[in-house]
Amino acid sequence: MTRGPGDSGGAEGPGEPGRSDRRLVGQLGVLSGIGLTLVISTVLGLWGGHALDGWLGTSPWLTLVGLGLGIASGFVSLFRATGLLGGERGKEDRDGGG
Repeated sequence: MTRGPGDSGGAEGPGEPGRSDRRLVGQLGVLSGIGLTLVISTVLGLWGGHALDGWLGTSPWLTLVGLGLGIASGFVSLFRATGLLGGERGKEDRDGGG
């Protein structure tokens, strides 16, 4: 069976070659943003705890607390981005409905 030039042959066929590329780039952007958020949150928590330890002389306790808080905030951002916490789900409904 042959296909004509306008027949895409499915959801992502040769009819619109740039569409799947743009979707892939968009998904990669979202995933890399989530990864960067996890890393930056962890590093900032670790750095903040280390700075407070140096200032207050409580080494290594505030470094560990800062690391734990950084990891926790990174995972909260991850869960919000994936919709598991439900905070973004209502926002998407408001933004998409108008």
